[in-house]
Amino acid sequence: MEATKINDGTSEKRQQAIAKYLEALPLFRAESRTYWEALTLISIGGIYNDLEKYPEALSYRQQTIPVFTKLGDIKQLARLLSSIGKTYEKLGDFKSAIASYEQAISTRKSIRDPLGEAITFNNLGIAYDVIGQSKIALKFYQQALNVWREQGNRKEEGNTLRNIGAVYRKLSQYGQALTFYQQGLLINQEVGDRRTEGNTLNSIGLLYVNLGQPTKAIDFLQRSLAIAQGRKDLRAQSSILSNMGLAYKRLNNLDQALQVYSQAFKLAQETGDLPSQSITLNNLASIALDRKQYDEAIDFFQSALTVVRKVGDRLTEATILNNIGLVYNRTGKADRAFATYQQSLLLNRQVGNRRGESIALSNMGSLMVQQKKIELAIYFYKLSVNMRESIRKDIRSLSREDQSANSNLKCNT
Repeated sequence: MEATKINDGTSEKRQQAIAKYLEALPLFRAESRTYWEALTLISIGGIYNDLEKYPEALSYRQQTIPVFTKLGDIKQLARLLSSIGKTYEKLGDFKSAIASYEQAISTRKSIRDPLGEAITFNNLGIAYDVIGQSKIALKFYQQALNVWREQGNRKEEGNTLRNIGAVYRKLSQYGQALTFYQQGLLINQEVGDRRTEGNTLNSIGLLYVNLGQPTKAIDFLQRSLAIAQGRKDLRAQSSILSNMGLAYKRLNNLDQALQVYSQAFKLAQETGDLPSQSITLNNLASIALDRKQYDEAIDFFQSALTVVRKVGDRLTEATILNNIGLVYNRTGKADRAFATYQQSLLLNRQVGNRRGESIALSNMGSLMVQQKKIELAIYFYKLSVNMRESIRKDIRSLSREDQSANSNLKCNT
């Protein structure tokens, strides 16, 4: 039993459909027609979801849980719990999404549904990745990948390979990231999965930004953008434009970077994509910082911090805190800068972000130099260099061309 979707209707027609379902619902309840009650609740929730009215969708989907429990339909209950998890994601509540997915996993295991388990493992990986729990995300992605390979599902295998690559990129393990991206991209193209192909091209573009090769990054990002525009995928376009802004910034083309960041933020607002909003606000703040517009930079950073804490993304929170520390440093607030760098360092260590940890340590060292505390400065710089060396060891597994970007792994001081 699945939700009845009315994808080809206007908003008005969908509202009319909801009204009809709401008329029928008390009748089914009065006659104890539990199956039809469940179908009606799922249909209402599905239409609200299509209308992007996620609080209403969540309400009706949650009402369906006791109905399916009463019916004893465990398979449909598992599907419902996964749908509820997705709705929580749309609302930016990833912790509740994880709780729902974990219930779904437990339910699917009780009926031996390996494909359903793999889908939910992948969803858990995505949710944990968003909140900065990268190592836990990897565990769930690997479990999903094992099932897809056992079942011969090449499309989902390609999608999961991209997700694994994204986690390794965040952990600054660039060789591993590129390997998984390339494996995934070949499968995407083999099976004609344009959506995931576009996402993988976007991910490879961001990887080359991290490696200090912005021109190469833009090539991949433009290919990705063309696919997203062809599919009218606004969320994907927002992500790609944000990454393109990073590449233009690396090229010192701040006007172009500001233009694409602004486009990305507008799309993120339109789609209610909180993670993308926080990332783009951080990027807009970095432009203001480069232009020495410190009050504007702080406003953007604080707005980004509010959003990212609502989502629970500790990885991005660590990046934003480091950047706020830069503003405090440049405006002569040394004590506040050091305290903020420390917060960033702690969060980066907790989520395993070696690059972010190296940057925070280097910034702390620079601050000590300014205060003429040379011994402390040397201590922080040594820790930072050791961390960067661990990243360089990973980069040695890349091609010679990519290894040349090693000298670009500089700290944001």
